[in-house]
Amino acid sequence: VRAPLFVELITPPSPRPTFVWPLLVVIYAIIAFCVLPWQAALVATILLLPAPIVAHEAWKTIRLTISDIKLLRQKKLSKLYAKIREMIQ
Repeated sequence: VRAPLFVELITPPSPRPTFVWPLLVVIYAIIAFCVLPWQAALVATILLLPAPIVAHEAWKTIRLTISDIKLLRQKKLSKLYAKIREMIQ
């Protein structure tokens, strides 16, 4: 599902600090292995690895859903968007 055209134009790309997450994983792993049994700490560490990707995709989906709901609620904007789509196609 793609975002409406005007949302893609006005929404700046979100910055993705790639250097922070590996550092946080190391810190979380150290804390987990100090506090939990090693089996539980290993599972927790493995489950945390894909967390930024999942969080980013979930945030994107929520943002697009809210945008689509706003578009559907505003009839004037919805009609204007339909006109623009007709002109493009």
